[in-house]
Amino acid sequence: MTSLILQPSEPGSAPAPSPTPSGGPAAPEGGGGLFGGGLGSMLFLLLPVLLIFWMTRSQNKKQKDLEQSLKVGDRVVTRAGMIGKVTKLGEKTAEVEIAPGVFVAFVKSSIEGKDPNDPKAAEAKKDDKKATDAKKDEKETKPAKASTEKASAEKDSAEKGASSKEAS
Repeated sequence: MTSLILQPSEPGSAPAPSPTPSGGPAAPEGGGGLFGGGLGSMLFLLLPVLLIFWMTRSQNKKQKDLEQSLKVGDRVVTRAGMIGKVTKLGEKTAEVEIAPGVFVAFVKSSIEGKDPNDPKAAEAKKDDKKATDAKKDEKETKPAKASTEKASAEKDSAEKGASSKEAS
């Protein structure tokens, strides 16, 4: 083991360290570490925090959208697993009928979502899909009609040009 010898340079002053045993330059302070020092390890620790923040933000946005889309008559599922029909909506609460004549008030944030087994919701989704498909078909046929009309107009003008050349 190598020992470090300290020798005072002047009386009353702090002792100066002796040169390194190898005679080379002194080792840098702080060390590189696995991630290259302070900034690399800081990023490594900050990344999970940012990921959690982003995921929580998107969940809050989805919940807010759900709360705004609730209507009286919607069948909903609560976080407790109860399924019922919304009968009243307040600013922060919703009254849900879980059985005939049994009304329970829930905080809107405790409503998980709309009931996926609701027959009305299934019909509404089918209607929405049909309307979306009809719009897609309409968009696809418009360019086709325009191109056929353009082609027929070009054909007519070509025939007129050919007939005028034959006449002269």
